[in-house]
Amino acid sequence: MSNELSRNVKDAVLQSAVALSNGADTTYTAGFDLGSGAAKLAPCELELSIPALTATHMPTGTTLSVAVQDSADDSSYTTLFTYPLRTSASGLAADATRTGIPTDARQYVRYAVTLADAAGTVGDCRLVDVTAALVF
Repeated sequence: MSNELSRNVKDAVLQSAVALSNGADTTYTAGFDLGSGAAKLAPCELELSIPALTATHMPTGTTLSVAVQDSADDSSYTTLFTYPLRTSASGLAADATRTGIPTDARQYVRYAVTLADAAGTVGDCRLVDVTAALVF
């Protein structure tokens, strides 16, 4: 659900770029501190930008999944929800995903991006950065 009050403004400090994994694994963006109680950030959205992945990175049949997670202490995270699984057909097109942060989310939120397959053919994606940002 998008935030009807969003002005599409990003703060350079509230962005996290991380490299994907070498092979099948999960990569985590930095946790964003939403504050707590009366100091909690104004309504905002969490955005993830994923660049195009070639057939070398993601051969046919490999999958990419994205989960939004929250935490009270920035160390022990729980999945709030996941996006539909994307299956490669000789790579994946670039994509950006944006979601409103649930009002009951705990103080920290982050993305978990998982590359997987049964045959062990996920390529080396360490030169591919995904970028997470808070959008106000």
